[in-house]
Amino acid sequence: MAIPRVPGRPPDENAFRRGLHHLRAYTAAHGHSSVPARHVTDDGFNLGTWVKTQRAKHKKGNLSEERTTALTSAGMVWDGVEVYFQTGLAHLRDYVVQTGHGVFTGCTSLTTGSTWGSG
Repeated sequence: MAIPRVPGRPPDENAFRRGLHHLRAYTAAHGHSSVPARHVTDDGFNLGTWVKTQRAKHKKGNLSEERTTALTSAGMVWDGVEVYFQTGLAHLRDYVVQTGHGVFTGCTSLTTGSTWGSG
């Protein structure tokens, strides 16, 4: 669904509204807002790049409080690396609980079925 341009709003505001719309749609469809860096929506919006740009602006203090609040309420993941680390750590904890140890040479996650580790 295309987001209409609002007359009288600066192009940056319209682009932000469009990105926010796509972030909300992505989160609703995938159950999380960890958008892959190269994700492009069906209508050609480069959501992955947009999210990366918003994170960078936020980190530098160049994102308004209003936009930060809107993104946070949409489930924005501000530190993508931390999310991946915490996800991996959660998988390791599950593995230790289920096997009694954390030693492996390659396995399939008991939680998600994804393969990780190497042997």
